[in-house]
Amino acid sequence: MKVVRFDPHIQPGGQGEIVIALDPETLDGKFERYFKVISNDPQRPVILIKVYGFSSPFRVSQSPSKSCNF
Repeated sequence: MKVVRFDPHIQPGGQGEIVIALDPETLDGKFERYFKVISNDPQRPVILIKVYGFSSPFRVSQSPSKSCNF
């Protein structure tokens, strides 16, 4: 998992967006990751964001034949 995009500057009282990419090829089963957001807000200078879930990599197997149906 990695952060692919975020709003670097947010006005006081405003909102921002953080986009996180998940690569299901690297996860199998339960996962839990934390992302640290650092701000200049004196009341909350550091915020931990927890991302968790369950991932099952997509796998395809094909026996020798003339066609493959999905």
